[in-house]
Amino acid sequence: MKTQKLFKLAAILIAVIGISVAGCKKDRNDDKPNTNSMQQLSKDEVAVQSSSDDALDDANKVLSGGSGKGLESFPCNVVIDSSSVVGDTIIYHLTFNGLNCAGTFNREGVMTIKRNVNTYWHQAGTKVILNFIDLKITRVSTGKYIILNGIKT
Repeated sequence: MKTQKLFKLAAILIAVIGISVAGCKKDRNDDKPNTNSMQQLSKDEVAVQSSSDDALDDANKVLSGGSGKGLESFPCNVVIDSSSVVGDTIIYHLTFNGLNCAGTFNREGVMTIKRNVNTYWHQAGTKVILNFIDLKITRVSTGKYIILNGIKT
């Protein structure tokens, strides 16, 4: 009887040790994770930020009144369609149709710039609102483009 209990206990102990050793065995998977989608997302983010910054530079040139030197004082291939004052806000309507001054991006579309009439662009805390309306920005070197729609403050 004691041998039978001892035999059962030994069998259970062997089973537990066998399961633990087999359970700890890890399958090796040498496949590297696919990072293509994350890389593309990062590239897209950089493209959007770069295009937005380029448009902000153009807005800065317009709001500065073209006070720079020569042809660089105003954005290239941009027409200021109109400017209007509504209440205490002045609104500039810009139409893009062609290459930027560096010749790296082709831009087509509209952007409006809004600012308060009683503040000057050089004052700290001045708020400007850019509204992108179907602004298509194409990188000349690759032919890839993005379309900006929305508001940036």
